[in-house]
Amino acid sequence: MEALDAWAAHGRHGVVEAVTGTGKSRVGVEATREAIADGYSVVIVVPTVDLTRQWEKTLSAHGIKGVGLIGHGQRSSFDTCSVLVGTVQSLYLSPPTRPDGRVLLIADECHRYGAGQWRTILHDTYRRRLGLTATFERNDDGIEVLLTYFGGGSVYTIGFARAIADRVVAPYDVKLLGVRLTRAERVKYDEADQLAKDCRAQLLSAGFPADPFGAFMHEVHAAVREDEDPTITEVARRYLKAFSDRIEGSSSLRVGWRRAAART
Repeated sequence: MEALDAWAAHGRHGVVEAVTGTGKSRVGVEATREAIADGYSVVIVVPTVDLTRQWEKTLSAHGIKGVGLIGHGQRSSFDTCSVLVGTVQSLYLSPPTRPDGRVLLIADECHRYGAGQWRTILHDTYRRRLGLTATFERNDDGIEVLLTYFGGGSVYTIGFARAIADRVVAPYDVKLLGVRLTRAERVKYDEADQLAKDCRAQLLSAGFPADPFGAFMHEVHAAVREDEDPTITEVARRYLKAFSDRIEGSSSLRVGWRRAAART
């Protein structure tokens, strides 16, 4: 499996970024199987209760035994289980650990765990770390936490183009619906968009990585904190401000789209 091989080659630290339907959970299953064979325990953290049951069924269907759940009245442990599956809400206050650190963390929808209280699930003692996500992006400094914890940007990526070519997801059509913004909304969005593009071009010229986007954002945040060149620091700050303003403008676009859709 290409994704598993790429993760293993990266020291078994890394994020697999793949669109929904391409088999991210299968990567997690095989990483779990390998970890158990190597004498590791496994923690699988998910954002919702429904996903705990889904993972439990998936692991069982692939012959993984010793799976326990944490949350909603259940509190399994490594004393009796090889694999613990729970929501981040149930795990973050006291992540399960082993004295020897031989634990694999599988963070399903890992982009959710980079900021606030949830980041404590990213325990420093876990010796193997696998993040699974359809989109490895955030618009805050949480992305830096994730990049640091998992050892950089995505180690393996499958976008829609390849997923469709491989026939693992259905082809789709994109329909665009035009909406009318107020003059103030359009001006704000266009200004932020142009400034973000200009600043990104300057940062790329200064040697920042163009791809993956998470690696670019990691360097931007690092430059804001500690870059020795004050010019680059200022450009990085302007980029982040424009990036945030553009998102606010996009929110106006989405609201406009919903209003227009409601009228059709």
